[in-house]
Amino acid sequence: MKNSYTAFANKYDLAMFDTDYAGWANFIIGIFEEHGINKNAKILETACGTGNISFFINRAGYDLTATDSSEEMLNMAVEKCRKNGQKINFAIAHMARLKFDSHFGAVICCCDGVNYLDKSQVKRFFAGAYDSLKLNGIIIFDISTEYKLKNTLADNIFCDETEDFAYIWKNDFDGEKCKMELTVFSKMEGDIFIRTGEYHELFAYSEDFISNEMKNAGFSDIAIKAGDNTPITEGRVLFIGRKDKAK
Repeated sequence: MKNSYTAFANKYDLAMFDTDYAGWANFIIGIFEEHGINKNAKILETACGTGNISFFINRAGYDLTATDSSEEMLNMAVEKCRKNGQKINFAIAHMARLKFDSHFGAVICCCDGVNYLDKSQVKRFFAGAYDSLKLNGIIIFDISTEYKLKNTLADNIFCDETEDFAYIWKNDFDGEKCKMELTVFSKMEGDIFIRTGEYHELFAYSEDFISNEMKNAGFSDIAIKAGDNTPITEGRVLFIGRKDKAK
């Protein structure tokens, strides 16, 4: 992630105000229950951002460790956690370099985290997630689809504004990834706005590629979910895999 989620960190929640985090978290909790992952189980969340999924998972009774590679995003999550009076273990960690002493009942990653990884990092993420799981533990994550990156986001410009925040989001798809230039205008005092910029890259992956890489890492019982019966938004698919063998 090149210069991602720094200046945008404290405006991220404003930009994502209409996301149904509660529904998303409840859907994931339902998957936990289907796979026998009981309350108080240890859960590892990667790319947790400002903690919007984290809070619901923890509030449901799970022992959560939430990680992100952006210190700015984690600072926002920690502050919100403090105000909520919740106990969540937050740590700076890159998805492609997972290494923990304890093992988890589930590893989760929400809202496109895997799209930020190149192919070699995807392999390392799945390997690290597999090693981080207990036997019969599961991985749950979503990606934005190839179609969304190539057709919905690609070569388009998006913008939005509130009274104290605005952004311009320019995209360019190069055949492999969607390159995103984000210009953020943040209100300071009076009518003064500060302009900052960020650069993001989201890689386009097919469902077959992701499924095969999960299998190569050792995952079994791979399932793909999307559609009207899930809170997963249009243009995303969710993957589930299980660790059924110790390496």
